[in-house]
Amino acid sequence: MTDEYTLKADDEEFEHAISHAQMMWRLSYKHEVERRHAKMRFNEAAANEALEAQAEQDRLDARQLAAKEANEAARQRKRDINAQFWHSIKSVVFVISCAAIAVYTLIHFAGQV
Repeated sequence: MTDEYTLKADDEEFEHAISHAQMMWRLSYKHEVERRHAKMRFNEAAANEALEAQAEQDRLDARQLAAKEANEAARQRKRDINAQFWHSIKSVVFVISCAAIAVYTLIHFAGQV
């Protein structure tokens, strides 16, 4: 036969076991929440680093593109100056050639007349 004291002790032990199980569940839940939050913070930090790296790469690409465009513009200016120079040389040579032909023609026909 069980007496009232034994039943009361069993009830207290049962309540203690339940409260301990609830406490352990809350603790487990708290740790799980902290783990998930830490994982989210890590993922957010990794995403921020990736965004910053992409932004830096975009800035570098923009600088490289600007430098490339500036170099191409400088090369085009040099080509334009070179083309103008050779055009003027061609014009001078043409004028000198025409003058030489005219002088030769005058001398050749003036000597025959």
